[in-house]
Amino acid sequence: MDVKPFEVGNVFHLKVFGSSHGPNVGVEVTGCPKGFAVSESDIQIELDKRKPGQSLLTTQRKEDDRVIVESGLENGVTTGGVIRMRIENKNAISAHYDKIKDTPRPGHADYPARVKYGLDADLRGGSFFSGRMTAAFVMAGALAKKILGKQGIKTMAFCKQIGEVKIMREVSEQEILGNVYQNLVRTAAPEAVDEMIAQVESARKDGDSYVFNGSK
Repeated sequence: MDVKPFEVGNVFHLKVFGSSHGPNVGVEVTGCPKGFAVSESDIQIELDKRKPGQSLLTTQRKEDDRVIVESGLENGVTTGGVIRMRIENKNAISAHYDKIKDTPRPGHADYPARVKYGLDADLRGGSFFSGRMTAAFVMAGALAKKILGKQGIKTMAFCKQIGEVKIMREVSEQEILGNVYQNLVRTAAPEAVDEMIAQVESARKDGDSYVFNGSK
């Protein structure tokens, strides 16, 4: 099947919904070609890569993150209509946030969210600013990955810097594809793994976080 190129934001539109401690997190995708072969397992493979609770370096919240496709796919083929997908929130424990309700967390949107939406806004778990919302983009990205792959376009990424530890050398496609999911910090350079882990653990011990430029 010939798939015409598409532009994200022009043809391929995303509408994200839900929140960290609400019933679910999901996405509606419009602009996906009709008759394109994609299965729930294609979406699930990508979701499994970001599933929480997989290591001590990430959130310890446990979620199955099983994709539920509500529309747009029939018998493993896109219908041309809106593709609506979601995952359920089953392990949202709001009590964990009681002690920090009035203490904005470093590296989070807690403070600007309160400035914009007020002190009474329900921002449990980061609400719709939570990192959990990235699951919606992963589901949509899985669709885009399939379409782009049909055009011979590969997508790949790796962690280049954590804190003061930065990979200075060039890494190959083979290193990215072979190494990223073999270590906790998702880097393509094995020699940087231990130092990157140490950076995360040090910041966590201090009750702090790191930003990309290497400063705390």
